[in-house]
Amino acid sequence: MLLLATVLALGVAQASPAALIGTWTGTSTCTPGARAACKNEVVVYRFVRHDAQHAYLYADKIIAGKREPMGALDMQLANGDRSASKHFTHGNTSGTWAYTMVSDTALSGTLRVDPDNAVVRNVQAHRVDDKDVPAAPPIGDYGTPD
Repeated sequence: MLLLATVLALGVAQASPAALIGTWTGTSTCTPGARAACKNEVVVYRFVRHDAQHAYLYADKIIAGKREPMGALDMQLANGDRSASKHFTHGNTSGTWAYTMVSDTALSGTLRVDPDNAVVRNVQAHRVDDKDVPAAPPIGDYGTPD
């Protein structure tokens, strides 16, 4: 106990900077270039580290006060774990989801679709405690992360 107090007093122990890992909620909005079927959504994202350079993103949308799973992605972490991206293909659509922390509590993201790299979704979210959002569905409901 005395050693810990001494280390803290000397400033040797420092808290690690905030990382993307954790739970975020906010909005995912369609851009004018999005397909007509695109709908603006209230979202909850959980980033869960699974190795030094990757995190699983479990994405939900809120419908009638309940979290509905949209899927899971295996995201590549970068920038000191303050950003993540993933190129994906789903049916006839391919593109890149990219997220960046703009502060320790704010997250910004985009979905860009191929072939012209057009932005079709913008995400703005803030960090939350799990108890402050509806309960998460079971991990199995998301499918295997791509």
